[in-house]
Amino acid sequence: MADIADLHMHTIYSDGKHSPEELLHLIKAAGIRAFSITDHDTVDGIKPMLDILDGDIEFIPGIEISCHYKNREIHLLGYGIDINNTSLMSHLDLFKKSREERAIKILTKLQELDINLDLAHIQDRTPNNTIARPHIAAELVTQGYAHDLREAFSKYLYDYGPAYEAKVEFPIEEAIDLVHKVGGVAVIAHPSKMVSEKDVRYFFSKGMDGVEVIHPNHSLYLQKKYHSLAKMYGAIETGGSDFHGLKDYELSNLGKFGIPYLVFEKLIKKLQ
Repeated sequence: MADIADLHMHTIYSDGKHSPEELLHLIKAAGIRAFSITDHDTVDGIKPMLDILDGDIEFIPGIEISCHYKNREIHLLGYGIDINNTSLMSHLDLFKKSREERAIKILTKLQELDINLDLAHIQDRTPNNTIARPHIAAELVTQGYAHDLREAFSKYLYDYGPAYEAKVEFPIEEAIDLVHKVGGVAVIAHPSKMVSEKDVRYFFSKGMDGVEVIHPNHSLYLQKKYHSLAKMYGAIETGGSDFHGLKDYELSNLGKFGIPYLVFEKLIKKLQ
């Protein structure tokens, strides 16, 4: 078994390809020692995973929360959260409703482009989660409006594109507070994709606990950069494959991207 913890993975309950059972099979095949599910704005995949865990692999509940800073969407990882907390459930319910409204607005904009997609059909194909842009992109491919997901996004769904609709803004300061309120630790996800070093320092000043150091988009230089930043603030370091299973190369990332098990143990101690 690889001495690694992959703390960034997605299932069919958000925008991943695999069920918890399928994902667990892949995790075992990759020899991963510990992991977390961090579905986007939902914890619905946590209980099914807990039901099938057999004790061979360590698991920590997680979530990837969509939030905003300076009019930009960014993602905050929450680990060790109480998935039954009423405050968390209330936020996620409101967010789910706003995403459903957003999906309708996106489909309306596509209609204005003479692209008619059936909402009910998309819902039938995504029974475990709320419709998001990747689900609409997949339907665009299925209906022949795009050759693949990349083209669907580049033609219609990219940020501020012809069918783009922004999410309801949730300030990162409030997201950090929410994670703490439900017993978790707050970690900025893949910072190189979304925020500057100055932004990360600001998030630390607002109580953020850690930074995702290891990620497929982080070069060795960036890993060293975020490691040094975390060390400077005495912060938690996390990492993972950001596995969705939608692209062939993602399978080769399993067991490759993550943090050493000893670093994972520090996270567990932080939560105790």
